[in-house]
Amino acid sequence: MSFRGLVAATAVLCFISHAALAQQETASPGHPAAGEAKAEETAVASPYGNFSITLTATTDYRDRGMSQTDEKPAIQGSIDWAHDSGIYAGVWASNVDFNDSHEAIYELDTYVGYATEWAGFEWDFMVNGIFYPGASDALDYDLVEFSTAVGRSFDIVNTKATVIYTPDNSGDSGTGVYGKFQADAPIKETGFGVTGSFGHQYVDDKARYGVGSYNDWSLGATYTWQDIDFKLEYIDTNLSKTQCPDGCSATAVFTVSHKFGGAE
Repeated sequence: MSFRGLVAATAVLCFISHAALAQQETASPGHPAAGEAKAEETAVASPYGNFSITLTATTDYRDRGMSQTDEKPAIQGSIDWAHDSGIYAGVWASNVDFNDSHEAIYELDTYVGYATEWAGFEWDFMVNGIFYPGASDALDYDLVEFSTAVGRSFDIVNTKATVIYTPDNSGDSGTGVYGKFQADAPIKETGFGVTGSFGHQYVDDKARYGVGSYNDWSLGATYTWQDIDFKLEYIDTNLSKTQCPDGCSATAVFTVSHKFGGAE
């Protein structure tokens, strides 16, 4: 997808968001004001849970510091269901390009989890199946991840630590463990915020995985305008060009997203 295509997709996303916002403001005077950290939609509480749809456009799909689209743009979307009990489930998809003769052209994630608050912390436990339909089975791209995240807010800073365990990592590379710490801080009532993260990826079989264990980090700025979320991040790893020739070097990534529906 070209940069022109990303701009067009972003324009469409903004148009749809404006249309949805206008309809909600007409039907619901209590719609939250612009500048919230997350898109919050007015919805009637349901004993069966609530559904939401999130659309995202980004200049480069980066996961743990590595490009999943050969440093090209991506269009992403998810359908999520969440219950007041804390149980949730969803499906997420994105185009990908591993520079593998187009063996994998998109990623499909299916996940289920449980989120709760206990002892002043927010806990999130999730199982995520990651699949690459169309890719050869011999590549062994598909995997299952088990993650635990714990978060807490300190005044204006929101922090979260996540550990992701993979018993059979992508490419039949054995056990994989990824740890990440991130912090976000909104800037008063401006709609702006700052965000940063540091992560470490451990892999059991470095030869099969393609690179050894490494660190990644990011630093960025966020802005929310009429329930549309914008993010500009600097992303980098400690992998050299020799260790990872493509998709691991420092870059700036711009992302725009919007969430439709969900609980209030």
